[in-house]
Amino acid sequence: MTHLARQEEQTRIHEDARRQLQHLPKVELHLHLEGMMRPATLRSLCEKNQVPLPAHVQASEAHYFATFDEFVYTYHRICQALAQPGDFALLMADVAAYLRRNHILYAEIAWTPFLYLNRGLRFAEVMEVLNEALEAHNIADRVHFLIDVQRDHGLEVGTRVFEQVFATHNQWRIAGVGLTGQEEGFPPAEYRQLYHQARECGLGTTAHAGEYGTAKDIWQGVQALGVQRIGHGIRAVHDRALLDILANQQIHLEICPTSNVRLQRVLTYSAHPVRTLWQAGIPLGLNTDNPALFGIDLSDEYHKVMEHQGFGLREMYQSLLHSVQASFLSAERKHALRQQLTQGWRDVC
Repeated sequence: MTHLARQEEQTRIHEDARRQLQHLPKVELHLHLEGMMRPATLRSLCEKNQVPLPAHVQASEAHYFATFDEFVYTYHRICQALAQPGDFALLMADVAAYLRRNHILYAEIAWTPFLYLNRGLRFAEVMEVLNEALEAHNIADRVHFLIDVQRDHGLEVGTRVFEQVFATHNQWRIAGVGLTGQEEGFPPAEYRQLYHQARECGLGTTAHAGEYGTAKDIWQGVQALGVQRIGHGIRAVHDRALLDILANQQIHLEICPTSNVRLQRVLTYSAHPVRTLWQAGIPLGLNTDNPALFGIDLSDEYHKVMEHQGFGLREMYQSLLHSVQASFLSAERKHALRQQLTQGWRDVC
């Protein structure tokens, strides 16, 4: 993270506005399950499962990483610490606390099963634990899961994972599928047939694209995969024709400002293209990506774009409506969410 980005991290809007945003109802569509694990939970699971704890979190109550390599190392340590299906129940306690703290009415939370299947865990066992935890924490009506595959794991792995999803999605509160992992050298078009099968099963479709790579990846997500949403998509600003396509087809962008700054996809919050994308008429919503890893709340994302991009509360409310529309919920449930948001935000915008 650059020196200027660190300065922007330290700036604060008025505390009254902070509290106000914290308590307003919200929706979030781009969340990675593993990235919601608190450091205390990671320490507990590392000790239980005899997994080495990353040195930079040994004595800290917050995740910290100075480089992208440290971020990747920490993320994979979290995955390794989840050694048994029951371990996911501890993680879900962190998820429930995050949703309540941020007053999130609905979230779509992604996880990547192959990182565990290749260590002997069974997909159905983990999904059972996750769904039981939703019920135990009384948040089953707030969460659906998205199942990701990493494109750099290859099509054979993607097929193995998605076939399990296609067979069981109605049983496990699975709303959609996604594509993550290394962008460069792994074209999303290879997953065209799997995405076609997902749509035939009634699943929503999204894909990370244009975060690390180029606008070409976004084009493939739109044209080859037929996605309804793009994760990040910030490289679209370099292609005027693509901006027009995203706007005309109303393809939603899952924008994650802090993630992009911390992982140096953009230099600063002020330099983030979210305002340009918004002015191009592209529907978008704000998200945290990996909130515990970055030590942020969804409210913090709102603070940053208001402070450094000039967004107002009315625009924040409109972005929430975009997220509702882009969610993989039924029309009836979307209508109910809009009503809840309208009621919660009517006094501020």
